[in-house]
Amino acid sequence: AVNWRSGRYELDLVAERDGILHIVEVKTRRSGSLTPPEAAATRRKFHALTRAATHYLGVSGWRGEVQFDLLAAERHDDGRITLELIENAFESNW
Repeated sequence: AVNWRSGRYELDLVAERDGILHIVEVKTRRSGSLTPPEAAATRRKFHALTRAATHYLGVSGWRGEVQFDLLAAERHDDGRITLELIENAFESNW
């Protein structure tokens, strides 16, 4: 998995698994936050991701299936970090 950036476009993580390109948005919140990390999966964020993904696909030449996922990270006061991978967090017709 890699972080990808080109000009104003950025994808937190791009990884291939089982022939599927996973574009992963990473969101971190402190434990006890009023909004969970997965609340970041908004329509506005999805539009920004699709613009960046379209640019990435043009540059990389990827022609296979694409899936948008969310990695929700919760930082606890004792230093622990809890991770949850939410697959297909942003529905698309890729």
